[in-house]
Amino acid sequence: MAEPVSIALDMNGEAQYSGQVGMTNSYYAINGVAPGEYYHVSLTLITNDVDLYVYSSSDFTGYLDGSSNPGTEDESAIVNTAATDLYIKVKPFDAPDGARFHLNITHKPLVDEGTALSPVSLVSSEGHVGTVGLMNSYYVLPVEPGVHEISLAGLEGSPEIIYFDGDSGYLDRKYTCAGPSCLVTASSSMMYLAVDGSGTASGDVYELVAGPYPGQTEGTPDSPVQLTLDSEYDGSVFNTSVDSYYSVGVTSGNSYGITLSNIVGDVDLFVYNAPGFGVQDCSDETYPATSKSCSLGAGGTGLFIRIHNWSASASTYILNSTAN
Repeated sequence: MAEPVSIALDMNGEAQYSGQVGMTNSYYAINGVAPGEYYHVSLTLITNDVDLYVYSSSDFTGYLDGSSNPGTEDESAIVNTAATDLYIKVKPFDAPDGARFHLNITHKPLVDEGTALSPVSLVSSEGHVGTVGLMNSYYVLPVEPGVHEISLAGLEGSPEIIYFDGDSGYLDRKYTCAGPSCLVTASSSMMYLAVDGSGTASGDVYELVAGPYPGQTEGTPDSPVQLTLDSEYDGSVFNTSVDSYYSVGVTSGNSYGITLSNIVGDVDLFVYNAPGFGVQDCSDETYPATSKSCSLGAGGTGLFIRIHNWSASASTYILNSTAN
C-alpha cells in the first residue's frame, strides 16, 4: 500500500484536493479532524468510474462509510470518528486509463439549517448534505407540478421529512415521511420541506434529495386518487416499491365496505380513517386471492386506501367502496 497523501483541514474544517487514481488505489490522510464531529467526504468532477471508502485508522481499517455510484456520478459519504484523522481510499472500478477527481472534505456541525422565513435553497435532483439540531431545518426548491420523490440517505439518528403545500409556504403540513423516501404531489412551482430531527437530542446528519419521480403512480399519500362511493374504479399498482393511494368521501359514524375484485397479481389492501396513511384501521393481506375486502366504521368524512404490490410486474384490480 502506498503512503497516503496528507491533507490538512483549514480553520473552517474544510479541504479540497485534486486527485487521481491509476490501476491501483489512491490513499489520503485527512489531518485535523475534530473528534466526534461530522464530516461530508465527496468526490466530484470524476473523469472515470471510481469508488470512495472512509476509515478511522491509519492501516485503513475501521470502515466508517463509503460510496460506489456508477460511472462518473459524484461519490458521497457522511462520517464521524473519535480520532483526529480520517483515512480515505479511492478505488478504480473501471478506470484503465486512470481517473481524475476533486476530493472534498466539509465539516458539518450539528445545527439547524434555514428557517421558515429564510430556508436553504435546493436544486432539484441534487443531493444536499444537511444537519438538524433541536428544531427543524427548512428547505425550498423550484419544481414542476407533478409527482416528486423526496429522500434522506446516509443519515444519523431518525429524522423525518415534513412536506408542506407550496401555495401556503410552511403553514399547511401535507405529509410527514418517516421512511427513507416518499412520493408527494407538487401542485405549485415551489416545494417546501422541513426536516425534523427533534427525536435525536444530538442532532442528525443526512443527504436530502428531492426530484421528479420518473415512474408511474396512482396517487400519493398527500394527493390520493379521489373515488366516488358506489362506483367501480379500474386500478393499478405498478411496482413493489411504490404503492397506489386512493380516498373516498363518506359520512362519519356510518359503516362501509372496501373491496378489490378481479385481481391480477398479488396485492394487499389497507384502509385508514385519517389522511396521511399513518395507522391502518383495516387490512386484507390474504394470498393468493382474486378478491379482497375490508369493512369498517368511518371516523371522519373520508376513508383512505393504500394498495401494495408483491408481484414482479404491475398488478391490476377493480376497486369499489359501498355503504353497508
